[in-house]
Amino acid sequence: MGSSGAAQDAQVFMDIRRMSTASTVGSAFVPEKFDPGSQAAVTTPFTLPTKGTPNTNPALYLAANSRGTWQFVALNPDEAIFLATAGGANGNIDVLSNASLASVPMRMTLVHWE
Repeated sequence: MGSSGAAQDAQVFMDIRRMSTASTVGSAFVPEKFDPGSQAAVTTPFTLPTKGTPNTNPALYLAANSRGTWQFVALNPDEAIFLATAGGANGNIDVLSNASLASVPMRMTLVHWE
């Protein structure tokens, strides 16, 4: 993840959180495949959904300055964020963001396995 705009000192917080009530609506999109021969994704990601009810604790909370780039990789399977089949409170995850400036353009790549 990194800023896709002009360099500026802005604190950026990414809150990866399970929702006790799943977010809804938004615009669905088809995830890009690493291997064109792979089957289509079963997961349906959305952009700009109507926010559900967040759980108290984030699954992952990352803080950074928008001048830099950074990444989180779950090298140990115990660090991975798992989604339960059939949705519900354990079958969804939202990426929420907050910044110290009114507008901080960010570029993010999320990778998931099914």
